[in-house]
Amino acid sequence: MALVELKQKLHPFELIMGLHGLLRWPAMTRKEMRILKRVFLSFPKNQTINIFEYGMGFSTLYFAKFLQNMGRSFHIDSLDNNRFWYEKVTAMIRNEKLSDSVTLHLREFAPFWEKSGWNWQAPQMHGTFAPSMPEENEYIVLPQTLHKHYNVIFVDARFRRRCLETALQAVDHRGIVILHDAQKKQYQSSTELYRHSRFIDSGKYFPFARKQYQIWLGSPTNTLVEEIAREFA
Repeated sequence: MALVELKQKLHPFELIMGLHGLLRWPAMTRKEMRILKRVFLSFPKNQTINIFEYGMGFSTLYFAKFLQNMGRSFHIDSLDNNRFWYEKVTAMIRNEKLSDSVTLHLREFAPFWEKSGWNWQAPQMHGTFAPSMPEENEYIVLPQTLHKHYNVIFVDARFRRRCLETALQAVDHRGIVILHDAQKKQYQSSTELYRHSRFIDSGKYFPFARKQYQIWLGSPTNTLVEEIAREFA
């Protein structure tokens, strides 16, 4: 009876995210997970895949285990501004003995909704809470400071527009940048910086949901983003 009452109170999105948490799946649609796997497996089998992730979580563990199970050589640098998730993912990575393949980074600062002046009922214009603190700017430029050329950069957290600008400088010329929640217009201006750029409808989190999500793939030179977009159209 209590479970029935809980289901009546929770939005279907909350139920789906709860299921993802129990299964340690990323907060993505199943189609989005397939697209990321397709990107990862597009690189030669004898190549170490260098990945940078803005926004750690169950995705960090899920894709690390996927690549491990596929017998691929990889290294993930994953970054977050939230200490709770940093500590949670640190424990999961350690428990799965993946510490040699995953390096976690923390640049701690408050999310915009905890800043003075934020109002959920009347959100401010874009740019009102632009990065201004040293930790915020360090967060944005971190992949450049690590002096690597990444094969994949996944943008799924704070300051996504600015992070896409940094990603263009940090990704290998044949690498691929991925933007989650790409249907949000405020993120899209930076996608125009990429020579190859494709938006893909990536489905819904639950049946009959109204909201259609998108994922975006971009690259300085790699036309594979166009091929993948056709595959998943």
